[in-house]
Amino acid sequence: MSDKLVFKQFSFSDASELFPFVERSTFLCCDISIGFFAIWRDRLNIHNAIWNDTCVIRQNYAGLTVFSYPFGKDPDGMMQLVYDYALENNLSFRLFSVPAALLDGLKKYPFVKTVSSSYNITWSDYIYDCEDIMHFKGKKFNGQRNHINKFKRLYGEPVLKRIEGEDIPKILLMMEEYDLEHKDAKSMEKEEEETSKFLLKHLDDFALFGYCLFVGGRAVGFMIGEVIGEMLIIHVEKALRSYEGAYPTLFQSSVRAIKKRFENIKIINREDDGGDLGLRTSKQQYHPVGRVHKYMAFINSPLFYAKLTPIDCGGVFMSAMKETDKLAYYQLCTDEELNRLWGYDYKKDPSFPKEIDENTFYEVALNDKKAGESVSFALRTSLFEELIGEVIFWNIRGDRVEIGCRIVKEMQGRGYGKAAFRAAVSYAKNVLKLRPEAKCFIENVSSFKMISASGLKLTGQDETYYYFS
Repeated sequence: MSDKLVFKQFSFSDASELFPFVERSTFLCCDISIGFFAIWRDRLNIHNAIWNDTCVIRQNYAGLTVFSYPFGKDPDGMMQLVYDYALENNLSFRLFSVPAALLDGLKKYPFVKTVSSSYNITWSDYIYDCEDIMHFKGKKFNGQRNHINKFKRLYGEPVLKRIEGEDIPKILLMMEEYDLEHKDAKSMEKEEEETSKFLLKHLDDFALFGYCLFVGGRAVGFMIGEVIGEMLIIHVEKALRSYEGAYPTLFQSSVRAIKKRFENIKIINREDDGGDLGLRTSKQQYHPVGRVHKYMAFINSPLFYAKLTPIDCGGVFMSAMKETDKLAYYQLCTDEELNRLWGYDYKKDPSFPKEIDENTFYEVALNDKKAGESVSFALRTSLFEELIGEVIFWNIRGDRVEIGCRIVKEMQGRGYGKAAFRAAVSYAKNVLKLRPEAKCFIENVSSFKMISASGLKLTGQDETYYYFS
């Protein structure tokens, strides 16, 4: 059945073909939009497939293959098709950005035995009432009105223009100054800036539109968005800090201009905050009327019912994490040398909160277990001692599971890793009923010895890793 499903990478030419499907979707989230596909097409490797007048998106998220909830004429038929596709390609069946209203409905499909899900407030889109933003009436918008009035006093009446080719060089000059104002921007934020420049040059290709705010012929702010039904999605919104009041002026002026073109607009989606506390504060100051909560759903996860009962590995114990482990686990997860050999940098993970503390990693581990995404065991020298390391079962792909193990530096070289990894392989085969796999960096000699001693066999290598199964 799934031979009818052909995925192709999203490209310029797909925008006009996919827009009718996007326009008919009722999800109200930014993830199902042409702008989202265009912005994230390379980073998330976005692919789309169409069958029976129905569309589904496939993408990579935090190293995993995930699918959208189908949208179009026959979502139920497409759901079965995608499930078959996942099985035949030895992929686990994960759905991203599932609206809360559709989560329970997943249980209706005959192939569904369990539905586990994860939710993070940083994924939720901010929704605003169009009339609120157009007029900024009432006491709650005093701040916005004051900022706009100051902008007018300093720079005159706002000059807003729909972006055309001749405006792009001026906006790119503005972006150079914007970069100087954000010298401390993280790599992901810098990548978003490059994406903004890319979109500016391809607005027509992706059926998007933009508006630019000028002062004395100089670009001081711009936005890029699209309209889906009664919703305006703002994908990009940037202004210079040196021009006081530029952000609220740009926001209100753009909404007014777009409302003239699209009279049916009722709500505005300004996307999520990605865990950035400064961005969160800014979005909340405009008084959203609601949030669109989105979930990652895992269908039939073999980790859903996994028990974290203590396991004596011989000299070291695997057991459930406790609240008292938070600080030790935080220190383990933020050790840069260990992370380099572990092969994972949480700072570059788009699913990870930008602001972290000693609660963060513990809560992520609990949420991932609840979602059926992974199971993390704490390693201890006795059941009553503090955490000295971690064993994780993750990256479920069909009947395969990847195992990882890391030990704090001061406890390495004592055989704890070998003992724990051997027990983890047994747990995967005999309890989880999955085929264990592992990998390690070629230069990581200690991990190579640890995995080899567990009974797993070296099955291949590339320029970066040794692979075991």
